[in-house]
Amino acid sequence: MGEVGEILGMDTTAVAEGVYEIASTAMGDLVSTTTIGRGYDPKDFVLFVYGGAGGLFGARYSREIECQKAVVVPNPETFSAFGISITDIKHVYEQTSPTPSFDIDVINRFFEQSGNTARQQLRRENVAEAEMILIHSIGLKYRAQIHELLINVPSRKLTGEDVPMIADRFDSSYEAVFGKGAAYKQAGRDLMTLRLEAIGRLPQFPFLKHAAGDGDAGRALRGRRRAYWKDAGGFVSTDIFDGPKLLAGDTLSGPAIIAMPNTTVLVPPKTTARMGHYREIYLQGSGDV
Repeated sequence: MGEVGEILGMDTTAVAEGVYEIASTAMGDLVSTTTIGRGYDPKDFVLFVYGGAGGLFGARYSREIECQKAVVVPNPETFSAFGISITDIKHVYEQTSPTPSFDIDVINRFFEQSGNTARQQLRRENVAEAEMILIHSIGLKYRAQIHELLINVPSRKLTGEDVPMIADRFDSSYEAVFGKGAAYKQAGRDLMTLRLEAIGRLPQFPFLKHAAGDGDAGRALRGRRRAYWKDAGGFVSTDIFDGPKLLAGDTLSGPAIIAMPNTTVLVPPKTTARMGHYREIYLQGSGDV
């Protein structure tokens, strides 16, 4: 950072703060683009933070995109690997451009054949029949437009009476994603994709629920040191907490740093952190900064 600062004519702290701001803003922009692009407002959601460095940025960019709160998951450094190890089995079968119109026979034939193949595959993987879930969906687009959307349809044999319901569901979903009035119904609809998701449910992992404390995070206070917080105007005395000593219900206010064995969680000024029963950490802003 010092070498970069010399080139830019900036001191080391200013460079580091700039890198942090750029990284946080980029993450926030990606979340906003993903959610808004699918018709969802980030303000309606909670941001789940994971990855070894997630706790350094979560509180910062969750406030920037105005999420309700951020949750640093337990053991965030191994969260992705843990998730893939306990997730349900899933196979996806697709057929593209099968028919430009709602040819019910073509649609039903695909779902019947794919469903039979899916069940055979799941049986080979020792999934019981009661734990199999088959989800049917079709991809539609308007003839004069390019955006295709997958729409869930009933997982049974379809009839001509289902076509108006499917069309209405596509129209409403299209406007939810692209805005009121974006639907171009008079152009007609093309069926682009048939998709079947076969899910084999696995036994739920028994998460360990930890006992609650008395709400006093003071027992975990390791000490204090000066740390830089842009929201506070520079370097200020900052509480350092020993994360493993925090108990469920313990609450602390920023500016603070929670030191976990394999990660670090920043609690900015005007932000409250609370430890949950599963060692998750809730970060909530308490005012504009």
